[in-house]
Amino acid sequence: MKQIRILLIQKQQKVQEKKYNDTIITHKWERFMKWCFFSLGIGIFIIIFCARCGKDNSNNYNWEDVQIGVIETNGNEKNSEIKFYNKELKEINHLPIEDATLGNIFHNPIVYQDFLYVIPQGYAYSKDEKKVLEVNLKNLEKKEYKIDQLAMNSICVNNDFIYTCNTLNGDSYINQCNKKNEKVRSKKIKSIYISKLVCDESNIYAFGTSLERSKVRSYIFLYDQNLKLKDKIDITEYGICHYKAILNDKYLIFSNAENSENKPNDLVTIFSIENKTFENIKLNKNYPLDLGIYKNYLIISHYDLARLSEGGVSIYNLETKEHKYFELSHGVEQMWLLDSYIYILGDQDIYQYKIDNGKIKLENTVDIRMKNKENYLSGIFAVK
Repeated sequence: MKQIRILLIQKQQKVQEKKYNDTIITHKWERFMKWCFFSLGIGIFIIIFCARCGKDNSNNYNWEDVQIGVIETNGNEKNSEIKFYNKELKEINHLPIEDATLGNIFHNPIVYQDFLYVIPQGYAYSKDEKKVLEVNLKNLEKKEYKIDQLAMNSICVNNDFIYTCNTLNGDSYINQCNKKNEKVRSKKIKSIYISKLVCDESNIYAFGTSLERSKVRSYIFLYDQNLKLKDKIDITEYGICHYKAILNDKYLIFSNAENSENKPNDLVTIFSIENKTFENIKLNKNYPLDLGIYKNYLIISHYDLARLSEGGVSIYNLETKEHKYFELSHGVEQMWLLDSYIYILGDQDIYQYKIDNGKIKLENTVDIRMKNKENYLSGIFAVK
């Protein structure tokens, strides 16, 4: 079309040369040049406007209005984004991030002291990124911590350190990165698959699984901040392959989605850090997953991440030991609690439930519009 347009203009100019004198030709040429400059200016404005749309909107970001964030990513392109929503689930900002495979649905993002921590693994076929991304949730400033390990997954954070884990050639590594000087050291654990890390200011709790004499065994490895092993606790009788756990006061609470026979399980276990004792909560539904505390309630999501079936939520009263299961009509890929609300990521939607007197009520839902059809959602988190 451009070539045809040029030919037509040239033809018109030849006709005009025959009809008009040199003065008129000059006048029209000046008008034509003005039009070109005007069009060029409009084009430059559009390009700048589009480019600004692709940049982060930190200048327009009001931290006080934001409730939750959702991570959108892509395994084949460095085309990720964090979307921010207010209490009414209206998207009010977004932060573009040039990383592939940002986060993982099996491993929840970490929020610590108003900072988000998440692992960009890199392209799905290589997972060759070696870093942790930190985002200041108050002003959206980004920082990267370099850790020389491939395919990192679980992450935990305390005041001084960032911890990650990964497994290569059957051996796992727990990696410690100092926030101040960014020095890194790693601890190798032979013939163990580390699936989950939880930490406080003094200790690291690593959930690991091994194959021993044709049987799967599951452990909690307790390390101090020098990565010295303090204890190894066998938890095989409760379940294997742990991906979800939280610390609450002096208790470590973890969900057991599968038992030692690799079959669906219905247990959540409370481990007393002081007394080294266990208390099991037997639920009415299999596949307990994410965990959260609201007042005297333990909130438990249920979902099979492998089969992606419909999920649900259990509410367990920590005082009376009573619990009730609420079946939902959608997936529950990740769950996060904020005040009296449960935020659930599932089926490319955000669901907001209100906790009220041991029950839950759906308050709001929103369909997440992604940048392209190849993108997917890898995590949800509360900003405050």
